[in-house]
Amino acid sequence: MLNDRVIPRVLIVDDERLIADTLALILSQRGFAATAVYSGEKAVETASVLRPDILITDVVMEGMTGIEAAIRISETVPSCRVLLFSGNAATEDLVYDAEAEGHSFERLAKPIPPQVLIDHLRACAGRGSKLNKADSHTVQLSMMADLSGISPHRRCNLL
Repeated sequence: MLNDRVIPRVLIVDDERLIADTLALILSQRGFAATAVYSGEKAVETASVLRPDILITDVVMEGMTGIEAAIRISETVPSCRVLLFSGNAATEDLVYDAEAEGHSFERLAKPIPPQVLIDHLRACAGRGSKLNKADSHTVQLSMMADLSGISPHRRCNLL
């Protein structure tokens, strides 16, 4: 029963509104309390109130990057588990820089089949707080560079 357990709060950050909104809808339908925002700055602001259990953030965005937002959110919500969600090759340089400063985040490749993401999030929620550096790993999943040419119905199956 849903009422007998804690519903994981997931904050989704992506400057591509369609991706953020679709992901929030899918997760909400699967038992997560999902909130979508569209910038790193808004993510930091929202996280201070929402206190998410899990942050899923795009990495390369205008203004504050997803890594910068993740670092700030990790400082204010230390129990928040961070998943970097990107299909952009420039992500690796940003992640390397963050790791050189002592930060460690799990990475997911875009797009990801919804059920794979949901299973992964359920496992994250079950394991509790942030990854330790030793536990950090990259979840390698199918990558596609662009969802814009795919119908909305098919996009939901590939997100």
